[in-house]
Amino acid sequence: MLAESYYRRCLDNAEVKDDVHSSYEINICRSQWARGANDEASTRLEELIRLREAKYGPEDFEDFV
Repeated sequence: MLAESYYRRCLDNAEVKDDVHSSYEINICRSQWARGANDEASTRLEELIRLREAKYGPEDFEDFV
């Protein structure tokens, strides 16, 4: 849980708030999976995928975290 709080702080302090390239988003999901919060992690990851598809299209796989 400590790592997740640091990743969230990094996101809060990021200059770009809607960056779908942020590895912190993925690391938050990984932290959630590690502590057994699978539903929470899956929901967050699915939302990130939807946001990325909305921004770049469903066929964009370049630099996809």
